[in-house]
Amino acid sequence: MTEKTIFDRLDAYIKSNYVEEAIDFICDEVTDHTQDDPDDPFTMVSESVSCRAVTDSDLELLDEDMEETFQDVLLGFLKSKGIKEDSDLANKIPIDRNLLTKIRENADFVPIKNLVILLGLGLELNREEMDLLLRSARYRLSRSHKDELVVAFCVENKIYDVKLIDQLLDDQELPLITQRI
Repeated sequence: MTEKTIFDRLDAYIKSNYVEEAIDFICDEVTDHTQDDPDDPFTMVSESVSCRAVTDSDLELLDEDMEETFQDVLLGFLKSKGIKEDSDLANKIPIDRNLLTKIRENADFVPIKNLVILLGLGLELNREEMDLLLRSARYRLSRSHKDELVVAFCVENKIYDVKLIDQLLDDQELPLITQRI
């Protein structure tokens, strides 16, 4: 049996996770717990769960849940990862050190999604940490965007080299991550 290459593993990951159109739903708690015959353990238990599409007001509530700003979360990760100099991070990913200075000095800085992703890769964040950083900037990785599935695959597999990530994106005929800033 041949060993799967990283490209084969990525293809399989995309195939199993990609959805044509992502629609977010909010599901309320179980509203009904009934069993056809409570004395018979083999009868069906039915649960009624009500789900609905996410609305703008739901998104506003999600925004309220995030108490820390993007700047706070980023600076916290810089500290926890032991990155003292902006140049240490700027050498790993294709961003200007002046941009990092701008983020440090401006608590209201609003980054583009690709910048947040690059910063997460440069910080070598795990998936949970990457999701937190994205959420602090009001973003998330989507299953309906193949380029973002490539990023998710890389983060989950501890692949942080942006040159290799660009190769994986190029193999999928997707825009390179280093060319989107």
